[in-house]
This record gives sequence, structure tokens and C-alpha cells, in this order.
Amino acid sequence: MNSLTNALSPYLKAHSSNPVNWYEYGNEPFELAKRLDLPVFISIGYLSCHWCHVMAHESFEDQKTADYLNEHFVSIKIDREERPDLDSIYMEATIELTGSGGWPMTVFCFADGRPFFAGTYFPNKKIGSQVTFMELLTNITKFFNEERNKLSDIAYALTQNLTTKINPPNKMLNFDLSKLINLENSEKKAYLEISEQIKSSFDVTFGGFHKSPKFPNPLSLELVLRTYIKTGDQELKTFIITTLNAMASGGLYDHLLGGFSRYCVDRTWTVPHFEKMLYDQPGLIKNYLHAYQLTKNDAYRQIVKNTISWIFEYMSGNSSEVYSAIDADSNKKEGDSMIFSYREIQEILSEKELFESAVSWWELTEAGNFEGKNILRRPFGKLPFPEPDAITRAKHLLLKRRLEKPQPEVDKKVVLEWNAMFVTSLLEAGFILDEDSYRSKALSNLDFLLENFKDESGHYRRALIDGQLFKALATATDLGWLTEACIKAYEYTGNSKYLNKSCEITDYIINYFMDPSDYKKDNARTNDTVDKIVEDSGKLQSLLDADIVEIRQANRLQTGLIATPYSYYDSVIPSATSVIALALIKLNCITEDENYKHLAIKIAMPYYNLGLKYPLAFSHLISAISFIQNPFEARLATYSRSLANVFRDVYIPNLIFVYKDKNSSSLSLGLNEPDRELSVEICTNNICHSPVQGVEDLKQLLLKLAKIEIS
Repeated sequence: MNSLTNALSPYLKAHSSNPVNWYEYGNEPFELAKRLDLPVFISIGYLSCHWCHVMAHESFEDQKTADYLNEHFVSIKIDREERPDLDSIYMEATIELTGSGGWPMTVFCFADGRPFFAGTYFPNKKIGSQVTFMELLTNITKFFNEERNKLSDIAYALTQNLTTKINPPNKMLNFDLSKLINLENSEKKAYLEISEQIKSSFDVTFGGFHKSPKFPNPLSLELVLRTYIKTGDQELKTFIITTLNAMASGGLYDHLLGGFSRYCVDRTWTVPHFEKMLYDQPGLIKNYLHAYQLTKNDAYRQIVKNTISWIFEYMSGNSSEVYSAIDADSNKKEGDSMIFSYREIQEILSEKELFESAVSWWELTEAGNFEGKNILRRPFGKLPFPEPDAITRAKHLLLKRRLEKPQPEVDKKVVLEWNAMFVTSLLEAGFILDEDSYRSKALSNLDFLLENFKDESGHYRRALIDGQLFKALATATDLGWLTEACIKAYEYTGNSKYLNKSCEITDYIINYFMDPSDYKKDNARTNDTVDKIVEDSGKLQSLLDADIVEIRQANRLQTGLIATPYSYYDSVIPSATSVIALALIKLNCITEDENYKHLAIKIAMPYYNLGLKYPLAFSHLISAISFIQNPFEARLATYSRSLANVFRDVYIPNLIFVYKDKNSSSLSLGLNEPDRELSVEICTNNICHSPVQGVEDLKQLLLKLAKIEIS
């Protein structure tokens, strides 16, 4: 046993029985390394990571390796999902040193936390010319004892580079607000430019971006949808349909339970990396929801419903909270519970009709498509719905057998960010699919987050498990998404409680995550000025007076970081910069407080040119900037189901519902209320149109303004 026995993280607890004398990240291991004059070994991973398991079984459970680590190093285990701030810093170091990154991450540092060597997975046995983990350890020990000055030079240079790399890049300062005028034309021009940039990354044959491995990239897919709406480019529509069909027909989608795996290792979406992460699901739910609005293809609706059902049944706790992930491995093998041999399927589906239907439907073969077994997948591009009765019966029998096998472990850590992301998607699904149960569960989850993620001192935490809060403070992205979830809840209920909460959380973000940045004419940072303003953090005026405002990912109270990570580009999860900027401009629409708009501009607009140049790296930020330029406000005086039906039938990217009575506590859109007199005022392109008094008039106005087809 080691000190990880007291950790809350399931990933850290899983290593508590290792013979390695692991420590959690904190002052203690670094002070010990300094006292003993030893290097620090940092291993970063997460519970559902297959190769993290492999390295753990090979090396961290091996007594000889553990003895060497315990004698020559101080070893620290980090759950990247608990500490994304540390993960981003050391991942940047790994990429800087090796040219690539991934998990498990293997980092060696001095006792002050400065890295001097990094990599990912190292085997315990010789594979070709690859260095084994024990060879690496002995080499690090030798260099630390004999060439420490050289390692110190590497650490110094690397840390200097880190400070530059994890800070925002050279940005367009003093953004000319006049560029926000003539909105419709400037926005159309920008999206035409974006369209040409993103097409170069398309795999037009098999869908998705680039060749392999294939990640679903829901933010990039949403950008393609948005760009299609803005430009009418049919090539984009063809690509998005090809991609959504390919993902849903392939092994990425779970054909028995619903939900999507992290990624596929091949170009055709056949073989998934079997872990299923909560953070992938909300974006994919939105992709298929919006495609359903666009095409009215009922298969997309069913994919959304099955994914949500899987989350409710297999990923949710008793208080509406949702767990983090499901492991890639079961029975110590990757994907073991999810794959079937041909003979096994023949045995399960003993009825000839069922077996023959299954063979045809999923293209089953004796050779299989993964290590001699079959991953369930449809012929390429053939959607899994509607399904014949024989397939419904076959799925029931196959699922029964699957659940009888050893099951992959569920990481029951509840992460604030990912739950808030799911709340926003669930609320939208409830509205678009007219499912009141979705909205009820989303609000229950949101109330749980608001009530349980603050500590006694009033600070938000990143995660909890079994009612216990983790030590790590919430990140800017955690709180940006919590704000967004509250805004969404207000939009779909009209309950002022959620509006008030969103403003309260925004104040907290301003106090603890926003850095005003003052630049000299040569764009060099004036440190004295920044320090002075940061000391005065919490005063909105300081931010509004700054040239630009940067979003630091870690709370200013989070200590022990060798550099300050900022969050400005979008990956699978949107950056804090884009989420917070979008929340601020939405609050401006709802409250009419211009300070929110000015702050959103100072946060987002400096990245405008970078977004146009590298749109797939700024997918969500482009959405935020588009919203700043041209929100599509539906101002509601009264409401009715007829009104809700019109809006749920179309995809309008920058749509926001605004209530004229901001202090209401009544529930609104989506309830089974009787029709009332409809009155809605549409404001977009800097114009507010006359209030519409009928459903047909509203449809025609939307047709004119949104330039989209209404089925």
C-alpha cells in the first residue's frame, strides 16, 4: 500500500496497491525529493485509458521496477481528469521534447517541478529499438547524478518555452469594433473563408477529418453545420451527412446500448478504442440533434435517444449526477465484453432467422473484424435505424449475453464541467425532441451541481465522488460550462433562479480567472501593470479598461504550478475562452447589460484572425464570435406549444430565447401547456422586427431571416 489509499480519484486508488511508493501531487513529494536530492517521476493518466493499464501491469505492479523507482525517485501519480491544469502543462512539455503526446504520460522533473525529460508509454520488455522503462530509469539516474548541469539547462529552456507556449499566441490587439458593423456581409465573408480552410481536412470518402485514427470531433462537426447554414455550400452538407452516417454505422457507435467510444483506430470507423467518455457525448448529441432538425432523418433522433438512455441507465448516480467514463478494458482485455465470435453469436441466436438477419445486418464473419471476433457494425454508411423486428430481438439476446460477461469498470468520479456540458445538451434534446422527461432530469442534474460543488469557503471544486469533494479547485472551463448550463435552463424554463445563478457564477469567474493584459506599443507585456491590476482582481472596470482579457485555466488560488496555463484553443472540449465569451454575450442579450458584451469582445475578438486561419482549432470560439456579431434573439412576451413547435423544427445557430419578464419563476418552453396567444419579437442583424402574432407568420419570418428551409 502507498499514500494513494486516501485518494478520492478512482484512477489514483487503482494504483494504491502498487509496490511503487506513489504520492499525490502536492508539496510533500517535492519537499521529500529536495531533502533526499532525488529526481521526481510524474506519471499522468486516467482510469479508462487502455495503455495506462498496460504500463501499470507491466511496470508499476512489477516489484523489481518498483524497488528501483522507490530507491532512485520520488514518484507522483496524477489523474489528468482531476487536474487538467497540470496535465496541460506537462503535456506541452512532452510535445516540446518528443513532438507528440498522449497517455500514459511519463515525465521526469527536478524537485521544483521543472521537467527535463518526458515521453508516453514505455514497455517493460525490449520491442525492437524502443527503450524499455527500466533502461529509461537507469539512464535518467545516471544523467541526474553525472550530468545534472546539462539537465538543468534543458529544464530552464523548457520551462521558458512552456511559459510562452501555454500563454495565448501573438494576438490581434486593439480590435477595431467598427468591424462589427455591417454584420451580415462581414459574417458571410468570414464563413466563406472558413469553408475553404476546413475542406482541406475532410476525408470525403469515409467522413471525418484526416485519415486515421478517427476522432469524432463534435466541435468541428458543429462548425461544418454552422458554416453550411451560413454559406449554403452543399459540399459541406454532404460531408456532414457522410460523417454522421459513417460514425453511427461503424464501431464508434455502440449498437446494443447506444453512446459513442472515444475514437476509432482505423479510417473506416470500424475498430473503436473501447473506452466511452462522458465528455464526448454532449457534443455528439448536439450534432445528431441539429442534423435531425436539418434533414428530418428519424435515425438521428433515435441515436440521440439511445445515447441519452445509455447515460441514464449505466452512467448516472442516485442524485442525477453523471459519471466520468467507462473503461476500455474488461476481463483484462481491450473491449472484451463488447465483441463476439461468430460461433458465439450462432449459439446466442439459435433461431435461424435471427442469426441470418444478424449476419446480414452487421456483416458478421467467421474471421471477424477485430482479433478474430466481431465488433458490431453496419455496412459502411448504413444507419442502424429503423431496425427490423428480427434485429430488435437479436439485439436483446446479444445484450443479455454481453451483460453476463465481466463488465468494464465505471469511473464514478463526477466532473463539474462534463456534467454541465451534458445538462446543456439534455435541455436542448428535451426541447427539440419534445421530451419533458429530459428537461426534468437536466434540471435535477443542474440543481445537484449548484448545490454540491461549492466548498465551505465558497469556492467551486472540480469533482466529487460519493458526496466527497476533491481537493482540486474548479477550472475556468468547469465554471464556464456551469454558467452556460444555467443560461440554457433559463432559456427553456424562464425561471429567474437560473439567470441569477449564471450572473453569480460569472462574477466568480471574473474574480478568479480573468487576467487583464496591458501591452506596450511593441506588444511586450508590462508585468508591473499586470500585477497591479491582478491584485485588484474582482473589479470589472479593470477588465473593461484592459486591451485584452485572458482566461487562465487554473483558479488564482491553485498553487504549485510551474507556469500559468491559459485556455484559448478548442479541442474535444471547448476552451474556457470560447465558453466564457459565449456565456457573456448571451447574458448581454438577456440582461441588456453592455458590460457583458464589451467583456466578451475583449476575451474573444483578439483571436478572430487566428480563428479564420485555423478554424478547426477554434471551432467553438468561432461560434462565440459569430454570436457576438449577430445573435438571433427570440423575445417572448407570452408562449405556447405552437411557438415551441416552430422553433424546434429548425436549426438556427445563434438562437437565444429572451423573456421580457426577467423575474418570472414560471416554467415555459416545452411543457404540455395549452396554446395561448402567440407573441414573439425577432431581433437579428441589428434590427428588431414587429412582434409576430401567428404561427404561419412566424414561420415565414424565420424563413426570411434565417435563410433556411423549414420542413
